[in-house]
Amino acid sequence: MGNSKAIQAIVIVACGLIVSLWVTLSVITDDQNALAQLAGYMAVGSFVIGLLFGGRAILLLLLLIAYGDLVKRGLVLFGSLSYVDIGKVLVSGPLTLAGICVNLLWGAISGRIQMSKLHWHIFTGCVVVALGSAAYSMFYYASFILGLKNVVLGSAYMMLPWVMVMIIKTPDQILRFMKTFLIVFFPVALYGINQGFFGMSDFEIEYLKSGYTLEARQLKNDVMRIPSTMNAARSLSVTMALCIMIFISMRVCKARSWLGMLHPLTLLIVPTFGLAMIFSLTRIGWAAALVFPVLAVAFAGKKRTIGIYGVGVLLLSLLVAYSEAILEKWEVINKVASEFVGADTAFGQQATSLSTLSARLVGWRNLTKDSSLWSAFGVDEATLDNVGDTNLETGLHIDNMSGGMTHDALTQLIVKYGLVPFSVIGIGALVMLFWFHSLPFQFRDPNDRRLSVMILGCIVAIAVSGLSSGMHVPINALLFFFVGMGLSMAVRAKELKTAPVASAPNPDELVGEIPRVSVPAD
Repeated sequence: MGNSKAIQAIVIVACGLIVSLWVTLSVITDDQNALAQLAGYMAVGSFVIGLLFGGRAILLLLLLIAYGDLVKRGLVLFGSLSYVDIGKVLVSGPLTLAGICVNLLWGAISGRIQMSKLHWHIFTGCVVVALGSAAYSMFYYASFILGLKNVVLGSAYMMLPWVMVMIIKTPDQILRFMKTFLIVFFPVALYGINQGFFGMSDFEIEYLKSGYTLEARQLKNDVMRIPSTMNAARSLSVTMALCIMIFISMRVCKARSWLGMLHPLTLLIVPTFGLAMIFSLTRIGWAAALVFPVLAVAFAGKKRTIGIYGVGVLLLSLLVAYSEAILEKWEVINKVASEFVGADTAFGQQATSLSTLSARLVGWRNLTKDSSLWSAFGVDEATLDNVGDTNLETGLHIDNMSGGMTHDALTQLIVKYGLVPFSVIGIGALVMLFWFHSLPFQFRDPNDRRLSVMILGCIVAIAVSGLSSGMHVPINALLFFFVGMGLSMAVRAKELKTAPVASAPNPDELVGEIPRVSVPAD
């Protein structure tokens, strides 16, 4: 047995060396972009790693999400660039996830991995949603390549919740994953701070000018919104906000109280992630970080949960109803806001600019004023192009998909998909949200309840940010990571509920065990 394992290890190492030599020679002798060629081989290798190592390859997936875009920018240093070259970098993450899924599914089928009925239900749900999303992307986009891109970067990550349920089963494992998440993304924060103080590197500017990214719009700003290693400033902002949420969750769960935030480590971790988030100049991340403690406190009680959602719906309804009146006075509002915080520098003016909110207001106004935007199954592009001059080009991909008429995911869903799909998706989301909110109250252990509340707060904060700026990579992947952790807690709740409870011994059964004591006669 020992000899066979040794021979197997030698064969694997030998094959690895041969493949490495072949890849190196191919990259060196090929006249194409060398880094792109290497990225293509690494993409195949990432699938193999996921296939062989299963859940342990989740670390590789995190690294690819965190630093893949920096590799993509580095392509400009190795010759000519094409969309195919960029695709070789972007596909590594989804291929890693695909390998993990195949490994876990085969393990479940072969009996190597235990899967309960609830695990299979989660798997089925993820597959149905992913296939439905993929089918719509291929049907909606006129370009096959663009549709395939949205399948790879959108639909594929919808399998993440099932993967997380399969590999993370206990609160301790969840907290360890959170710690790993912080370790992986801490250098992202440091690189973002470096960009904030010293600007982006020459090769990064060259990539922005290449014409292969929508983020070229940042070159027009007086102060650039830095992306660090992420694909966009808004991705950095939301990710850094999530890191702050994770750290808060870990400290509160470990100390079993909000007093855990008084730990000295807070003075290092929170400012680091917070400063990188501020340099992104994207307010949606700031809002998510600020609202998270409020959500975590509110979700710990049923009445408070209803109250916080009531306030949110009321505020959104007022903004939609009075969007026209607010836009008429927008310049005055924006000026007052800048003067209030003393924004007398380019950075301060960019940080306090409310143009992001004004774009959403334009979308809400268009929706309330123009009845042609309401339909059962969506408005076609030709109709959107002839609606009028109410559109606003902001450079966001979500705007381009709706002719510039809407600027957030909810209104875009109504305009592009129609009221019927919107209603179906909305009802499904509400049912899932209600189910998730019932989860903390299924636990008797306050520690389990506390962790599930924190996870739920992260999910809602990320989801709200996605509704504002679009559920694109990596925000969708981050959301699915935490949905998976929430589902892991749901599986745990069911297992604790169905586990046999140790009952107290029956006194009648112990009679025979009582020793007899002889009482002396008088």
